[in-house]
Amino acid sequence: MKSLALIVPLLVLTACSGGGGGGDDAATKKAYLVKAEAVCSQANAAQKAVTSPTSAAEFAPYVAKLVAVAQGATNGLVALTAPNKDKAELQSKVLDPLQAQVRDAERFSADLDAATKSNDQAAVIRLASNPPTKTRADLAFMRSYGFTACVAAADTAK
Repeated sequence: MKSLALIVPLLVLTACSGGGGGGDDAATKKAYLVKAEAVCSQANAAQKAVTSPTSAAEFAPYVAKLVAVAQGATNGLVALTAPNKDKAELQSKVLDPLQAQVRDAERFSADLDAATKSNDQAAVIRLASNPPTKTRADLAFMRSYGFTACVAAADTAK
């Protein structure tokens, strides 16, 4: 179950992204960061509200709930309008990687659910021991851009 501690930040990470720019985009960057950080804070709170599993049978539903949090938050962030000046960089360093992490989490959840339903204990153990925990987003970029709640959620090294 220790691997759960690693997957949670990864899933919540998929909820975090930002926008930015300078000059005329400065106010837009600030407003975008406020909105993005609010999404990440809400995702962090929603993740914390999901009850940790106490048995193997509760593991797959737990992961599915975390994936749902990540999906909802990612959709919310993608819907935000990033400042034009930084849109491409945000897409390549934050949004695209986070969306890939959601896809990884969805596959993991589906595989775990299938293994659980077929009572394949070996597959459940293998999956639980090897969750998709690699952070794909550029955390250094996110920090320099002004993210805090999103970086905290994204950092799977903690």
